Amino acid sequence: MGIFPSPACGAVTIEYILKNSSALTMQLINSLGQVVNATDLGIQSAGKHLSGFDLSQYPDGIYNLMISDGAKALSGRVVLRK
Repeated sequence: MGIFPSPACGAVTIEYILKNSSALTMQLINSLGQVVNATDLGIQSAGKHLSGFDLSQYPDGIYNLMISDGAKALSGRVVLRK
């Protein structure tokens, strides 16, 4: 999984590849381990995907973005600086 740009000052793009189609959720987790946003991405087909996410409403810091199908997860770190 790739997240760019990082550091970010607003919106980021998340790139990920799925081997099989899956129902996905995305979570934004702050440096304290708290889930500050959870988004249902719906059923995604196998292959490469790009998804945008707006971080402008969150304070500066280091965040983890996790995309999960309930059994497996992809995660990446993003630094937010405004």
